Amino acid sequence: MTMNKPVLPIGYVNEEVKHNLDRFPADFLYQLAPEEMGQVVVCVVVELRDMLTSNQALDNRVHTLERKVSTHERNIAELVDSMAQLLHIPPEPPKRPIGFVTHEDKKDTPKGAVKAVVKMGRGKKT
Repeated sequence: MTMNKPVLPIGYVNEEVKHNLDRFPADFLYQLAPEEMGQVVVCVVVELRDMLTSNQALDNRVHTLERKVSTHERNIAELVDSMAQLLHIPPEPPKRPIGFVTHEDKKDTPKGAVKAVVKMGRGKKT
């Protein structure tokens, strides 16, 4: 399979390097004969393949860590919910009103409600 990539003349590349020395690393600053170019290209392809393989391994490791963190986040959320339930203090039940409740009062009030009637003055008359 051949790829149609534009090929730059070596002289053009050499001129660009000379004009931009500060932009190129030191190991890039040597001139190759045309016969040596093939060997350099093979070395670059091998290095790129190694980088791709290591990036895939790193990607797999990051994905594994993300799954573990997600599981830990869910577990922590469950623990926090459980602790909140344990720390929840139920409201105090309503206190009974002071006074007496007659049977008639109990019949008139809806179920669960307490009606307080204070009966005063039911003692002996003097």
